[in-house]
Amino acid sequence: MKKLLLLNVACLAVSVSLTQNFGYFASAVYLQLNNGTPQFYNCNGHGGSNQIGSVPFSGNLGTFAQNSGHLRIRGGEIKTWRNSGANVCQPDMYYRIYPSSSTPPSFTNFIELPWFCNCSGSSFPSGCGGGNCSGNDQKWQKPGSGSQSNIDLTTYSVGNYTIQVYFRIPGANSGTHCNDVVNDNNNGNYYTATFSITFPLPVKFSNISLSKTNQKVTVSWKAFEEEQFLEYIVERSQDGIQFSNIGKVVPHNSTGRTEQYSFDDLSPQHGKNFYRIAAKGLDGRLAYSSTATIQYSKVVNWTLQIWPNPVSDLLFFEIDGERSNYNVEIKNTEGKTLLMLNNISIGRQSLSVERLPAGTYILEVTDTKNSVRQQTRFVKL
Repeated sequence: MKKLLLLNVACLAVSVSLTQNFGYFASAVYLQLNNGTPQFYNCNGHGGSNQIGSVPFSGNLGTFAQNSGHLRIRGGEIKTWRNSGANVCQPDMYYRIYPSSSTPPSFTNFIELPWFCNCSGSSFPSGCGGGNCSGNDQKWQKPGSGSQSNIDLTTYSVGNYTIQVYFRIPGANSGTHCNDVVNDNNNGNYYTATFSITFPLPVKFSNISLSKTNQKVTVSWKAFEEEQFLEYIVERSQDGIQFSNIGKVVPHNSTGRTEQYSFDDLSPQHGKNFYRIAAKGLDGRLAYSSTATIQYSKVVNWTLQIWPNPVSDLLFFEIDGERSNYNVEIKNTEGKTLLMLNNISIGRQSLSVERLPAGTYILEVTDTKNSVRQQTRFVKL
């Protein structure tokens, strides 16, 4: 048996031992915030080798303008295991949203999580996100191979809210039926986060436009119905998820006319760049534009080679070219950093990958001087 869970149930002085032959080992909620790229927020398994995303589903998700569409549930994922002779059926992710000062209602809303892929050897296929697994492990996901959910949480009235989720996994401890049930509910406490809805800020954006030269990317946008704004904040990201502030523009604070703005990013990153505008009100509230992307290419003055590939213990790599400081990371196919070396010089280096489970990995090298990255895949035996 791969995994065994013994449940001791005491009732009227009678002790019963139950064998659980199927269960779960990771789960996550798929959320989209502020028009960015949706990402998985971990429920079960956060921080471990089986985690699905890189951030936990907990704490405060933020403050969002009413009817802005800037907080949406897009789906979820759960990874399951089963012993020989057992069965796992399609799980559901139940959720409830209620004012934080109110008594929680019953769970009535849920999202079906269809089958996505089976474990192949020691990892899930890269086409379904990869990740460590073994035996009869399976991945169930929405969107998976289909469409995303579109549950807009900004349609709620102004106020403070709590969102709770749990995962219901039907199956059979023996046989092919779906009558036995396992719940991933955080030991009865449910997976919990909070968010706030505020009155919308009096501004509307056009879609932002991007143009580039060899030296910069120009971000342009139009704003309508401006009133009492402190500033526009230009934000940039390389993954569409984690944005950083790269500059500010003073608004005209006009009413009744359209205003045109632009900002020059003099240090765009090599590869894909995501941009968005945040309008900051005098009370600190933020309203976000849509997100725009552009591909930017910098001259790469260095090369990267690795060997052997596949590898069992010691991985060699060589950086040849411009003298700079390089950061080296080994990531799994889900983008999680497993090993890191900072401030490496050009020349031949090595990394021990002996402790990594068998599977496919990514060696990523970043030229910190010119913000240029190169990646190559390798297989650990």
